[in-house]
Amino acid sequence: MIRNSRLLGIAFCIFPLWMAGCSSVQLPSWTQHWFESSVPQSKTVRQLKDAADWTDVAHDVAYRMMQKASQDKVMAAQEIRVLAPEPVTPFGQAFANALGSSLTLLGMKVSADEKAPLVLRLNIQPVSAAKEVIVNTALMDKQRFVFRSSDVYGFDTRLLPLYQYEPPKPEVVKPPTPVKEFKLTAGEKS
Repeated sequence: MIRNSRLLGIAFCIFPLWMAGCSSVQLPSWTQHWFESSVPQSKTVRQLKDAADWTDVAHDVAYRMMQKASQDKVMAAQEIRVLAPEPVTPFGQAFANALGSSLTLLGMKVSADEKAPLVLRLNIQPVSAAKEVIVNTALMDKQRFVFRSSDVYGFDTRLLPLYQYEPPKPEVVKPPTPVKEFKLTAGEKS
């Protein structure tokens, strides 16, 4: 019994020292992001009220892309072609333009060349029942994602037409007025 309690005492003395030594072990970089993202965040959704808010959120996305590019020198050196989301909405077009401008201001190489090695695709999904819009941003090198993010923003439902695609209404064409032909001949009734 005494021998076991000595071992137990030694274990209690060594365990904290061993843990202190292990606490200096470097964890892979992805674990830091995982631990940070696993912490519950507040459910505050940024409200988009006007075009100035659209450019602000585009700049936020561009800044995150620039941070990623600072870690990936190959990505930083390549040109990016920004595509407007399909179908085009006023918000989607403005967001794509603002994102391209912000990327340029942050020193990224933005190009209109169809052969640019990186393509930035946007997908806008309004959720009218929730008064929110989901903005998916994907920077791709062929079929590989280089950067990807999804952001949720709130909006006033009166502004739904700015976020949601509405197909053009077909033009109403009146059918031609029917014409009845009469054959006129001299002296005969038809």
